Amino acid sequence: NRRGDGNEQEGAHRSVESLIAGALAAGPQHKSEDHSIPEPTFSVTLKSHYQEQGNFHYHAVDAEIEHFPFLIGRHVTDSMAPFVSNDLQLVDHAPYSVSKNHCSIEHHFERFLLRDRGSTLGTIVNGELLSVRTGHLVVELREGENEIVLGSPESPHKFSLILEKHPA
Repeated sequence: NRRGDGNEQEGAHRSVESLIAGALAAGPQHKSEDHSIPEPTFSVTLKSHYQEQGNFHYHAVDAEIEHFPFLIGRHVTDSMAPFVSNDLQLVDHAPYSVSKNHCSIEHHFERFLLRDRGSTLGTIVNGELLSVRTGHLVVELREGENEIVLGSPESPHKFSLILEKHPA
């Protein structure tokens, strides 16, 4: 009988509505558990080697890097350089070792990278030259100490970048 089928459907419809209303009123039955693995935290520290080299013309650098990308370049007072905006501005003297926009330290998906930003003389990271001339501009930084030289091997701008992983 068609009429009976309609009543059954109406009853089923009301029953579903009452189940939904009851579930909404009761709130969630259980909390969803977070099964994701917590991400480790990192500390990134940049330290200069000016004093160890006996070079007291430059200010010592000992900086905890807390945001990325972290931009490094030569200190510029020239108002003609409006596109120079670095987090670390290094004083340099002619002949320059550090370019106005020299390099950046970046964080991508739990990897830390150093990118040469088209500097004139390049950046040496753990003995590897990054430069436009070599066509190699990015290197992954390793956990622990990384040696960085801005410019040629004779440059006074030598740094240690310490990358420490802390358990979550």
